[in-house]
Amino acid sequence: MRETADAQRVAEERFRTTAAKFGVTSLDWRAPAGDPMAAAVLHARYADLAVIGQPERDESTEAFSAELAKAVVMSCGRPVLFVPYVGEYNTVGERVLIAWKDSRESARAVADALPLLKDAKKVFAVAITPDDDENLHDVLADQQVAAFLRRHEVNATVRRLAVPDVNAGELLLSQAADVSADLIVMGAYSRPRVSAFMWGGVTQVMLSSMTVPVLMSH
Repeated sequence: MRETADAQRVAEERFRTTAAKFGVTSLDWRAPAGDPMAAAVLHARYADLAVIGQPERDESTEAFSAELAKAVVMSCGRPVLFVPYVGEYNTVGERVLIAWKDSRESARAVADALPLLKDAKKVFAVAITPDDDENLHDVLADQQVAAFLRRHEVNATVRRLAVPDVNAGELLLSQAADVSADLIVMGAYSRPRVSAFMWGGVTQVMLSSMTVPVLMSH
């Protein structure tokens, strides 16, 4: 209990010091007792945006941090912004890459990101298909997301690339680097018929290897 109290005190000091450093005057520190997963989900649910640090590799708390992150993004019903544990970012949201897919999760992420997309200087949407056979459904889906964004005064460049699914996560990171994106927007996916805390392949790659902040919605 003493160790927990000390850790909580240190965390609060870091929180308040960082907020003061960046001129944040309206803030609220909360450290509720009980199940941390449930508490994090509950507090995120009543916020506009949850911001979570990427779980640091090789840290003693890595497994717990990963489970906490997954619980929040899968259950809170709000967008979650994941921030990489390395690197410094002078801008976030000026050049945005959307990982587009004709799915509920992707549509939710795009809608949740609209306030940021409207302020962005450049928006790129990349749709990935596992083969070169682009069908009518794919064409219409790409046109529809472009039209949706235009209705909200967001002009996006939409591209479709063919790559095996196993390499989709790496391709997205490569595309983000190519367009100098400072934010990636994507749906968060879990594997079907297993625990909600089991990521889908691309989502897992992004969480473990992100190079810029990633906004996810489920």
